[in-house]
Amino acid sequence: MKTSHLYVFQCQQFFKVGISAHLDNRLNMISNATPFDVKVVHSISFDGYGDHRTAEKLAHQHLIDMGLHERLEWFNGEKDVIVRICDSAAEIAKHQGRLRSTRAKERAMHALRI
Repeated sequence: MKTSHLYVFQCQQFFKVGISAHLDNRLNMISNATPFDVKVVHSISFDGYGDHRTAEKLAHQHLIDMGLHERLEWFNGEKDVIVRICDSAAEIAKHQGRLRSTRAKERAMHALRI
């Protein structure tokens, strides 16, 4: 099974939330497209190719709902908030469809409401 990642890159005060099977290549591509430093601030690994897309969609939608969307997959907000949203979205995606009402899923859903 191939590993994929939900990542958070930082460039100045902006954060890019995306997915990639090749995190280093993706970082290089983004870094080469901007004159500013880009760094990985968070990454969550997924086995296979289903859950990472769900996690990305959940994270993007919640960040948009919070008013943090700037352009495309770029967001402007506090790093710890963006990372927490991504962690919660990943936890929900990894358990979605496999577990009914679990404490982990409930905690993740609560975190997305904050």
